[in-house]
Amino acid sequence: MAVGPHPDDVEIGAGGVLYKTSHQGKKNIIIDLTPSQMSTHGDVQTRLQESQHAAKVLGVHHRKNLMLEDGHICDDCASRVALAREIRTRKPEILLMPRKEDRHPDHECAAELVKNAVFLA
Repeated sequence: MAVGPHPDDVEIGAGGVLYKTSHQGKKNIIIDLTPSQMSTHGDVQTRLQESQHAAKVLGVHHRKNLMLEDGHICDDCASRVALAREIRTRKPEILLMPRKEDRHPDHECAAELVKNAVFLA
């Protein structure tokens, strides 16, 4: 399972790993936290369509967007529970997540959210 704050973050950060492991028979999962409402490139619908197409190209088994608010990702109870539910349901062997230090605040907050959702799950 790979978790990214926005559609395309997982592809940029771990696309090669997902492509390679999917072709080795692994059932990879991507969880996007937001639909990237504040993006300067494309609208939400286009970004969601592109993310589904990218998942097919990478051989990803399942992709879901939690539809959190772009620019306001935080490690609150509702977000943590939503992500923990996906982790419990999917039971990943490995979980990839954003770095704790990043120039984008959503990426840093996502790292904290993922860490705490894993603990909750």
